[in-house]
Amino acid sequence: MPLEKLETWLYRLLLKLAIPAHKQETQSYVLIYSPLNLSIFYRLLLHLSNIGYPAHWLSGVLDNLLEGKINTTARPPRSDPMKIKETKTAMPALTQSTKPFVAELSTLASMWQSVLPFGVLTPNIPRRQDVRKYRITFTNVSGDVDSVATFVLAFFHTLMLPLQPSFRTLLLDDEQGQKDPQAAALRKGGLQIITTWEWARSSKTATFWLRRDVMEEMLRGSSWSVMIWRTDNWTNQSGPHRLDAVVDTGETWVDGKAATTDVEAGGQ
Repeated sequence: MPLEKLETWLYRLLLKLAIPAHKQETQSYVLIYSPLNLSIFYRLLLHLSNIGYPAHWLSGVLDNLLEGKINTTARPPRSDPMKIKETKTAMPALTQSTKPFVAELSTLASMWQSVLPFGVLTPNIPRRQDVRKYRITFTNVSGDVDSVATFVLAFFHTLMLPLQPSFRTLLLDDEQGQKDPQAAALRKGGLQIITTWEWARSSKTATFWLRRDVMEEMLRGSSWSVMIWRTDNWTNQSGPHRLDAVVDTGETWVDGKAATTDVEAGGQ
C-alpha cells in the first residue's frame, strides 16, 4: 500500500479497536466478540516492518497517535459487523483526538520498544522502569464482566463526566461525537482508557500496567475515579471507585519482563 492508504488503514483499525461500534443486541449466543486490545496494534506494526514497510512510515503513524491527535479520513466504526461500503465511503480529512488512549498506547510502546525494529521520534514514551503494575479490587460489579471480553477500565475526572446512558459518544471526536465544551474538555484531559488488563473473577480484582507519571498525576488530586465500562453497549458495569483504592504492586517493566522494585508489594 502507498503511505496515505496505509495510514488510513492503520488509523481505521486503531479506532475500531479503541472505540467499537455500539451493539444493539448484547445477550445473543451467536454474537462474535473480539478479544483484541490495543496491544495487538504493536504486533501489527512489527509484522508490517518485517514484510518491508519503511520504518519512518510506521514510526510516523505511532508518533501521531502518541501526540494525541490524528488527521485522517478514517472514522470509528458506525456499523457492526463493519460494512465494506462504510470503509469505501469517501470522508473528508478530520482531526480527531486520541488523548483518552495515549496513556495506554505510550505505556505499551515502552513495553514493546525492545522488539520493534524501528525507532519512534516522539519523546512521549516512558522509560521501561517507569512502567508499573497496579491493581484495584472492585466491590460493586455486574456479573457480565465474567462472561465476555468486552470491557475496559475507564479513569475519569469526576467533575467533568456528564451523566448519560452511553459513554461512546464522549470518546467520538467525529461528526457523531458530542460537541459540547464539557465533552471536548473530557476528551482533552479528563479521561484515560485502559484496554489491556487482567480480571480475577473470585476476588473481583483488576491488574494493569501503566506509566507511573500518569497514575501519580491522577492520584495527586481527589477528583479522579475508575469504573469498568462495557464496549458493546457502552454502559458502566461497576460503580465508580476512588483512586486511593489503586495499589502499586511494586513491579516495573524492565527488559521485556516484570521486575520487583524497592517499593514493597502492596504499597501505595
